[in-house]
Amino acid sequence: APQAIPTGGLPAPQATAADAANSGLAAALQTAAPSQQSLALGLRWDALNAVAVKFEYQHVDLESDSTGRFGNVQPAFQPGGDADLFSVTVDFVF
Repeated sequence: APQAIPTGGLPAPQATAADAANSGLAAALQTAAPSQQSLALGLRWDALNAVAVKFEYQHVDLESDSTGRFGNVQPAFQPGGDADLFSVTVDFVF
């Protein structure tokens, strides 16, 4: 979690403004750098001279209250938890 700027010792009006700035900064940092840990394993197979088949498994562990780096978060999405992603791609040169 982002660290807040200390407000101890500030006069009340400045402390209130600093607390509001801290809240806004924390929200911006969460959006810009969501907290997640990922582990990925990939395999490439050259099926033909100009064709490569790639397999990848990725496990994503989201920190609590984080949407991670998922790009299209739906309304029913619950932050936190984990996800597994499997992908297969075929690359070819022509």
